[in-house]
Amino acid sequence: MQVTAKVTIQNATYEAWYDFFSVMLTGVGILLKMRK
Repeated sequence: MQVTAKVTIQNATYEAWYDFFSVMLTGVGILLKMRK
């Protein structure tokens, strides 16, 4: 049970980081477009 929980937490963390970077990259892209 503990191993499964750890893997689930790791997957959730990776998904959270992926979402975070996706939002960051989108925001940076918008800022760069606005600067031009």
